[in-house]
Amino acid sequence: MIRVHAVRVAWVAACLAGAVVGCASGPDPTAAPLADPRDPGRPQPPLAKAQVWFAARVVPCDRVVDALAHFAGQPGVSAPETVRPRESAPWCALAGNEKHGVRADSWAQNVSSMLKVPSIAFYVADGSWSYAVFDAGEPICAMESHFGSPVVVGDLARCAGAIGVTTDRLASYRLRAREVPAHRELAVRLGFDYPQPDEPTVAVRPIPSPDAPPPAVVAPKQTKPFEAGQWVVMPPLGVMLVKAVEGRPGPDGGAPAPTYVVVAGERVLTVPTATAPTLGMRALATKEEAERLLTHLADEADVADSRRYDEARTRRWLEALKGGDLAAIADAHRELCAIQGDRTLYSIEAGMLDTVRGWLVDELSTAKGVQAQEIDAALREACD
Repeated sequence: MIRVHAVRVAWVAACLAGAVVGCASGPDPTAAPLADPRDPGRPQPPLAKAQVWFAARVVPCDRVVDALAHFAGQPGVSAPETVRPRESAPWCALAGNEKHGVRADSWAQNVSSMLKVPSIAFYVADGSWSYAVFDAGEPICAMESHFGSPVVVGDLARCAGAIGVTTDRLASYRLRAREVPAHRELAVRLGFDYPQPDEPTVAVRPIPSPDAPPPAVVAPKQTKPFEAGQWVVMPPLGVMLVKAVEGRPGPDGGAPAPTYVVVAGERVLTVPTATAPTLGMRALATKEEAERLLTHLADEADVADSRRYDEARTRRWLEALKGGDLAAIADAHRELCAIQGDRTLYSIEAGMLDTVRGWLVDELSTAKGVQAQEIDAALREACD
């Protein structure tokens, strides 16, 4: 689940940055905050593997598979080795193998770009679902529900026209982002359905691009190894405890490699020590650092043009969360508190404030060895 969540955080940041890899064009700052549609007493859904798939409109499946093969031939991309196509004219729906299962948004966007057709990608995990819609490769709208309250970004009216549904109907699914069956309902309404696991698979044989440059190699940062019993932090999951360091077989069944066994809430996760730096794992703040940061958090930030929604500012906050830098997350909290003092926060800003406050409460209370309620109260007082 670590890799899946990390990808989704990067995906949200790309959306707000106006990037073109599986995201939408920008946030709707005027959207009202959303209430959680789940009943307060309803238990959380059990964790499951991510289910990702996409569909392209007005194109047969053989052409979609061929477009995926050209995409797979590009260096450095994560493309499926096999797909399960399901043709339901005028749509072709495809699901990929789990090995590369988190990048259906990239597949959908590249197919849309190559074939000049609309496409929609779905991502389903942890009891929520999200979608992204593309038209001729351009991201035009998306719903993201795995990082705070559900948010819809982009041009919803254009999206609705591209995939063949009314704008009101498409907008209504934002309130059902915590209902996993709703994503299948939307698909069926559009005229296609999820390719079942028992459906025939088709191999995706990469077609290399003759002008493609070699992939860049980035060396991971080196950090001091962590020990059993040590508290660490890793974005976007936050605080976790290293329960043990064990030798575990690699994904290909090779020689055992050193692996951290970590506890994050009720989850027990394994993180190879070699990849932990790349994932941003770092040591928990010390007690002294936590105390200095709490003093800093009590100082009011000076935010320029605080009465206006600033997309660049929101991107900076998201990057702070994605990177897990405690000082940057603290600055995001101070800025959001200052803005809240000048006006009502937009829905995306309110969600960001809840998220950064939750991170700070977890890390600072653990570092100081105090109850989370104590830190939460201090942060809320600083925000008043």
